[in-house]
Amino acid sequence: MKHVLPLLMLLLSAQSYSQDSTQLSGLPTIYAVHIDDIVPSFAQRFEQLNTAQARARNGILEQYSLPLNPAYEFSASTGTYISLRAKTLYGDLDKPPQYPDEVKKLFAENVSPYSDTIHTLLRAHHNEIWKLDEPGSYIPKSFNPDPSVTRFVHLRTEWVKPPMSATYDSIVTLFRLALDKQKYPLACIVLYSQYGNGANHYLWHARNQAEFVKAPAAEQVLMSAYGMEEGQRQYQQWQKCLLRSEDYDAEARPDLTDLRKDQPWFGIKK
Repeated sequence: MKHVLPLLMLLLSAQSYSQDSTQLSGLPTIYAVHIDDIVPSFAQRFEQLNTAQARARNGILEQYSLPLNPAYEFSASTGTYISLRAKTLYGDLDKPPQYPDEVKKLFAENVSPYSDTIHTLLRAHHNEIWKLDEPGSYIPKSFNPDPSVTRFVHLRTEWVKPPMSATYDSIVTLFRLALDKQKYPLACIVLYSQYGNGANHYLWHARNQAEFVKAPAAEQVLMSAYGMEEGQRQYQQWQKCLLRSEDYDAEARPDLTDLRKDQPWFGIKK
């Protein structure tokens, strides 16, 4: 409890920081997430089939003037592929699309057969539900939502010790405010795994790995915003809240889901 008052004072004073980021209000907050774990030697074949399947599906939908629900996928060299598809309501997660019978027939003939072969290339796969943390996400006004330009994604995943949840939330709120204060150059989309592993996922975006590495680390951001001593204390407390964490570099893959040029990354518009 000895750190609660300083945290509250910092939160109150931080409200005066001018915002330099784009707001995410109006965007979908629920995402159906599919995670594939591929045998690395099969990655090229997996990507070929995945791309062909997505193009076949979208081609049929366009032929019948049906809406294309965009999916956002990124891949890591470890063989992990994560795709996210936005949903309006939780009830939509259990509702298959209501397509005409002739479209269903074309899907069965031209789309579904890919899945049988794709499944032979997997070590494992599963589904989760992630929820967008709108106030925790940070999108600078300079962010380019074209995934062919902003290709690099660094995924930071954190599991929080249950007794430390309130402290964790307070610190990451201060961190989010610090990003605005420092006019941080890189975007971060934050999502919480509501159905899955219960982790917090931070998707940092950059044009390439060099740009990501050049940007200040989290501890530096806190120290610059709140002073060296206080920033270090906040960062150390942040780490004490974690049961464990994982980091890996990935790449945005609009090609794997046939994401169109008029479908910006996560629906974020400049």
